[in-house]
Formats: sequence, C-alpha cells, structure tokens
Amino acid sequence: MFSLEEGFVKKKEIYSEHVNEYNSINIAMVMLDINHAKELWYASILIFLVFTAALFGLLDSRLKSKKHVKWIIALYITSFTIFIIWNINSHKEILEEIAQNINFFKT
Repeated sequence: MFSLEEGFVKKKEIYSEHVNEYNSINIAMVMLDINHAKELWYASILIFLVFTAALFGLLDSRLKSKKHVKWIIALYITSFTIFIIWNINSHKEILEEIAQNINFFKT
C-alpha cells in the first residue's frame, strides 16, 4: 500500500494505491520528485532571506552616498526578478512531474 498526503494548512487529502513490483519504480520516481521539491523549497527560502538582507543593506544610509548606487539597485532588482522567474518555473516543472507520476498510478 502506498499512501501520499497532500495539503498542509487546508484539508488534507490522502491518496492510497495498492503497489506491485511494476509500480515500485513509479513510487521511487514520485518520492524523488517530492524530495527534489522539498530541497528546492528550502533553497528558495534561504536565497529569499539573502535577498531580504541585501535589501536592508541597500536601504542603509551609508550606501546612499556611494557613486554608483543606481547601478547597484538596478542589479539587485534584475537579479531578484530573475530569481523569482526561475523559482516559479522550477516549482511548476516539479509539480507537473509529480502530477504526471501520480496520474500514472490512476491509469
């Protein structure tokens, strides 16, 4: 029996399937994708905290007296935007892989 819980804050949904040797490879694929999503989530939180700390550094009054502060802010905004786009796309791809592997059980 293979059980997968979905949801954390809201109502939890539990999917249960009977497992045979043929499905064990798909279970491993689902678990690898879930672990990859979890690692990406933790990395995203860490990188977001770094960007938040950098934002407080940019707002520091000592930096405002520097000569190239506009270029530094532009670089910060550009890199933060690239991170957000990459992060959303990465999470979307992983969720699609998880859904595809889980749907394989239902067929």
